[in-house]
Amino acid sequence: MKMKKLGLLIFAASLAGQALAVEVTAFDIGGVRLGMSPSEAKAALQAKCSRDHGKFDVTTVLTDNPYLPGKRYPQYMRCVATGSETAVSMVAIPPGAIVVDRINYRMPWSQENEKALKESALGKYGEPTNIVQMNSAPEWCDDPRPTWKGGPACNGTSGPSLRVVRTELILLDPRYQQQVWDERKKKETVKPSL
Repeated sequence: MKMKKLGLLIFAASLAGQALAVEVTAFDIGGVRLGMSPSEAKAALQAKCSRDHGKFDVTTVLTDNPYLPGKRYPQYMRCVATGSETAVSMVAIPPGAIVVDRINYRMPWSQENEKALKESALGKYGEPTNIVQMNSAPEWCDDPRPTWKGGPACNGTSGPSLRVVRTELILLDPRYQQQVWDERKKKETVKPSL
């Protein structure tokens, strides 16, 4: 029994050393990539909608660009096709550029759809950062962290990541939102006048 446990520990340790850092910013969902401008994202998403015979929708709610007074931008656009939805979120980052910071691809839940999405993602994006087991969700990131189980994972990373969560594919880069928060903190930091 002790030999079996030792063998498993050695195997887990060898896998932990094989964390695969991946250039996630090169990935796309339906032709849309992180960091794209709204016009680039719109063109890519419209092309995907056309291929999928879907309906393209840009939200009519415009948001003020906090860095460029008087300039507004759509925070969200999506393509709804039969059996799927691709949604693109954008954010204004200092000094005023608008970029794609999140892309979600969703399918209705079923065991078959969950398995098909996982297989499709593995086929398109290659070997994930984490070790994919029967019931685990594949993740790709550029800065994997070790887990308490010894293998790599993308949880807790501050860089871009791609995750398959049941029947949803999530590509996001939290660094853009972090830039917004850092800028807001700078503006809101004041000296006390007691």
